[in-house]
Amino acid sequence: MIHLAESHFFFISPNDWSNSDSRGRFLQKLLWLLDNLTEFHPSKLAWCVELDELLWSSPQIEPWRLDTVTRNKLTPIIYKRLPALQAYFEISKLQKIFCSEEKVMECCNRTPGAFVLKNLAHTVAQVDQQLISIILSSEFSPRPGRGNIVLTCDCHSPLEITTISTKKEWISNYDFINILWPTSRCSDAASRLEKAIQYTLILSSSESDEVAQKFLFSPIFTNRFISDLISIVDERGPVLEALGRRLTIQTHEATNSSSLEDETIKGGDGMRRMRVNSAARIHYKITATGMVFFRYYGESEHDDGI
Repeated sequence: MIHLAESHFFFISPNDWSNSDSRGRFLQKLLWLLDNLTEFHPSKLAWCVELDELLWSSPQIEPWRLDTVTRNKLTPIIYKRLPALQAYFEISKLQKIFCSEEKVMECCNRTPGAFVLKNLAHTVAQVDQQLISIILSSEFSPRPGRGNIVLTCDCHSPLEITTISTKKEWISNYDFINILWPTSRCSDAASRLEKAIQYTLILSSSESDEVAQKFLFSPIFTNRFISDLISIVDERGPVLEALGRRLTIQTHEATNSSSLEDETIKGGDGMRRMRVNSAARIHYKITATGMVFFRYYGESEHDDGI
């Protein structure tokens, strides 16, 4: 996925910089953007040489670059983190691009990068309209409920572009099920699986991100369990949903759940069985250190304990 960030993530007016609250939000938004682009790898931030010139070479120097303390802290962060997150595009010709709702894109009339940003969106959308989204705001200046943006020009039919303003929208525009699903027993397979479960919970929850991610048990995935998951293709989503639900409810709730049908395995030394669907099962055990997942049994596999 290629993202464009509204210019207010990188540009701020002198008047706004002089206000401590606006200055704080600007710095928070920029770091929030870099953190999310890093988290949702391999997402990239669309960029061009025109934005480089505005940010670093423009006669109108950005206020944060005139502030010695901020410049000395922020410049190394940008130089270190931004290049790995950028995808450069060449704008063949700067032209007037019209936004469907100028007030949505805060940068349209307030920052020097506005004109370039809309041309950059126009350029990327021509490559593949389905690959592009525009990051409108952040948790520090949310604008939820906004629809997609439509850009119009003199050379193409209207281009409708997805917008991102919340964590859930970041996740819904990220193919995390396939990107994070374990494909080998590598050292980070368990942590990637745990993150995929958290993302699944966030998307399915009406609560805040923090509440949605809270596990009642620490998940522990054995190597055998990871090996069982490697070959799964069609059931990845249901597996993540089942794991997420079990990790966020107590045992008596899981026992009464019509979807999990959680039960003790007779003679299993505390081993329990939960359903993923009518055919697939997971064996696990609750210990002092967390919930340990031992085996996944697919539709055609014999379930020990039956």
